[in-house]
Amino acid sequence: AESKPLAVARLDFSRRAPVAAPLLQLGDAAAEIAPLAGDGIAMALHSASLAHPWVAARLGAKIDADVMLAAYARAWRRAFRRRLGLASVLQRLLLDARSAPATLRILAVAPPLADWLVRATRDRVRVAPVSLLAP
Repeated sequence: AESKPLAVARLDFSRRAPVAAPLLQLGDAAAEIAPLAGDGIAMALHSASLAHPWVAARLGAKIDADVMLAAYARAWRRAFRRRLGLASVLQRLLLDARSAPATLRILAVAPPLADWLVRATRDRVRVAPVSLLAP
């Protein structure tokens, strides 16, 4: 039997940047979060919402391209840096045969820590105000 993890697609968890001038990188183009975090689609949607005001300002000729790229990169890093780092460390701990048993034991005896890790590696749901949902 194969002892290494199997995947149906190429997964690349290397460090990338939210900007590859002159383009804003959204979703997996900017970064792939460890699958155990289960937040990739939410991150893609969130990155689009971060890009929207900067792209709208650029298309409206209110800012230049450099301002748009720098502002989006700052917003993206603020939103995702910690989550990506924690998910990466957790994945390394849980996929390593030496550290996985100890990591699981710690999480089993410290449910608040496990809950915190789940919250810290996922997006918080933002509910739109009711007035925005009305026709």
